Amino acid sequence: MLNTQNIYYGLKVLETRSSLLLYPLCFALIPKKEIKWQIENRLNYILGFFCFATFIFSLSIFFYFKIFEERTLSYIIQHNNTLMNISIYSKYQIHPIYLALNVGVSLIFSFFIHKTLKNNNLKLLNSIFILFSVLLLAIINKRMAIISLIIVGLIYLILNFKKNFKKNRTLFYYVIFIILIFLGVVFFPRYKDQNSFNEFKKISSVIYDPETSIGKRVYLYRTAIDIFLKNPLLGIGTGDADINLSDRLVNKLQIKYQNYNTHNQYLSYLVSLGLFGFIIFMVYLFYILKISIIRNDILFICLFVFLCLNMLSENILERESGVLVYAFFINFLLKSNWNFKNKNIK
Repeated sequence: MLNTQNIYYGLKVLETRSSLLLYPLCFALIPKKEIKWQIENRLNYILGFFCFATFIFSLSIFFYFKIFEERTLSYIIQHNNTLMNISIYSKYQIHPIYLALNVGVSLIFSFFIHKTLKNNNLKLLNSIFILFSVLLLAIINKRMAIISLIIVGLIYLILNFKKNFKKNRTLFYYVIFIILIFLGVVFFPRYKDQNSFNEFKKISSVIYDPETSIGKRVYLYRTAIDIFLKNPLLGIGTGDADINLSDRLVNKLQIKYQNYNTHNQYLSYLVSLGLFGFIIFMVYLFYILKISIIRNDILFICLFVFLCLNMLSENILERESGVLVYAFFINFLLKSNWNFKNKNIK
C-alpha cells in the first residue's frame, strides 16, 4: 500500500484478502486441545458440510434453469458456465473457475471421508456425490482444476500405494477411475469446439492468438513480466497492478478496455510486490508444505498442492470465492498439525 498510487482500489484489494490475516488470527486464539478434539471427532462433519453445500448449490443450478426457465438438460450442460456466471440471480453468481475449484476441493474431501465411513448407505451416498462431482467438473471443463486433480490423485497413489493398498483397495480403484474419466474429458470432444483441452491440440497457433484462452494468458504473462522487470524490487503497488496490466494489454492488442489480472498468483505478487513480496510469499508456501510433510498429513498435502497448482493459472487469492476457501481450510489444517514439541519445525 505504501508503494501504490491508487489507494481506493488498493483498499478494496486489502478488504478482499483480509481473510488471509483474519483466519490465522482466529485459529491462533482457539486452544490446541479444542482443535485436536474437532479433528478427532468432527473432521468428517466439517469437510462433509462443505461437500454437501457445494453439491446442493451445483445441483440447484440445473433445477433452477430446468424448472423456472424451462431449459433442456442438453442446453443447461452446454451453457452451464455462462448460466452460473451471468444469467442466474446475481447474489448466487459464481465464476466457473471458482466453482471448479470448490468442486475439486470437495472431491479431495470426499475421498478422505470415504476412508473413514463404516455405514454402507453413507458410503453409497458418498460414492454418488463423487461421481456427480466428476461429471460436473467434466461439464465445467476448466483445465487447471482437472489437471491439478489428476496430479493430486497420482501423489495420493504414490504416498499410499505400498503401505495401504490392501486396506484401501476400493479407494485406489476410485482414484484410477476418476483419472480415467478426466483423461476422457481431455481426449474426447465436448460439443464440438467447446472442450477447453482442444486448444492443446493446436498449441502452436493458439499460443499467438489473444482470442483464445491460452493465447490471452501468454500475452498477460509477457506483459506482467515486462512490468516486473521495470519494477523488480518492490513492484508497482497493490492498487496499481491490475490497472497497469490492463492499460498495457489494451494498448498492445488494441482491444476493448476491461479489467484484467495476471491469471497467475505468483506473477501477481511479482508485479504488485516485487521480489521482496514474492520471496516472502514463497517462503510462506514452502513452510506450510514442510509442516504438512513432516506431520505426514496426506489430506493437508493433497489440498495444499491442489490449491498451489491452481494458482499457476488463476489469482485465487484475489477473489473472495478463492480466498475464503483457501484461508479457512489451510489455516484449520495448519493449526491441527501445529506441534510445539516438534523441534523439526522451525
